[in-house]
Amino acid sequence: MKPKWAMAIGTLTYALFEVGFLCLNEIFLYSTSLLLGFGAAILWTGQGTYLAQNCEPNDSSRNSAVLCMMGQLSSLFSGIFLLIVFQSAESKHDILPSTIRILYGTFTGLSILAALIIVFQRTPPYEDRGKKDARNYKELLGSTAKLALTKEMLIFMVSLAYSGIAVCYMSGVFPTCISSTTKLNYNTNALMAWSSIFSGIGQLIAGVIQGKLGNKIQQFGREKAILLGTILQILAYALSYANFPNDSANMKTEKLGNLLYPNITIAMIISVLLGVGDSIWNAQSYSVLIDTYPDKSSEAFAVRMFYKSAMTCGAFFYTPSLQLHWQLLILAISAVIGTIFFVMFEKMAKREDKVSITPSSYNESSKKLESNTSFQE
Repeated sequence: MKPKWAMAIGTLTYALFEVGFLCLNEIFLYSTSLLLGFGAAILWTGQGTYLAQNCEPNDSSRNSAVLCMMGQLSSLFSGIFLLIVFQSAESKHDILPSTIRILYGTFTGLSILAALIIVFQRTPPYEDRGKKDARNYKELLGSTAKLALTKEMLIFMVSLAYSGIAVCYMSGVFPTCISSTTKLNYNTNALMAWSSIFSGIGQLIAGVIQGKLGNKIQQFGREKAILLGTILQILAYALSYANFPNDSANMKTEKLGNLLYPNITIAMIISVLLGVGDSIWNAQSYSVLIDTYPDKSSEAFAVRMFYKSAMTCGAFFYTPSLQLHWQLLILAISAVIGTIFFVMFEKMAKREDKVSITPSSYNESSKKLESNTSFQE
């Protein structure tokens, strides 16, 4: 299956899941939720492969940043849309059926439109990159499993595990903290929309900067960019601990924050920091995989999606039973460990590149050229 068809089919599973909210049925909702997990996997794997097929060797960092920036604009525009809907809704704290119909009717229509746009995207200039002409699905699956168990990918798995946990906090736990903290004294639905807007602004800023500095980031090292993203995310976790009560991750509460009186401005600053950090992690993860596995992009992005999704799923299971401070401690420790392992993976990738162009191999190739014998890079 070509990447654009994988993206189109994956997008349609989102539309099918969203339709379920227009006429709630428990069996349909759970079934389409399961299907959505499959669709998301092929969507993001296809997206990574399609990106790799449109990248020249020195453009991966820039193009990855642009892709993430464009994708994360959804947070900004969806936040604006949610703000308009919630501000005009009759209830300021509950979501009424009429509001649900407006929201999910719009989401479904946009998903279908997106799938149609994907179908008519251009054929990538490097379509043969990563193409497996003589391999069936069984062989491709075996190749993916083999890649997943390599030393390099197992190291990268640790950083992907942190990325999955961070997604759970950003998309699930943090909005819950906002809506559950009554001391913020604001329309909680609208405040979540504002949070999405500021998160989108953070992702947009980070995407623009990384796009402008794409080649320079590769020259100076992606590990420096990842370190910056990690520092910003840990700062966001520290501010979350200070601004929100521990109970806010699980229930409505009238308690004060652990160190501060709950403050809307601080909540929005946290949203920006989380958005910037998420954009950096996504862009640099895409970039390093494209450069490390140019001929195995499909397998590499499939493995990335598997590990990241598995950890996100696991995080959603444990977060309801843990108070905020324990969740933030797990996030902070995981961030440090994930960054260390990302740096290890990056250095291993660079070392392999250097080995492939050592002086001895160059001299050997030169001798073969002089003797008019064929050689293979």
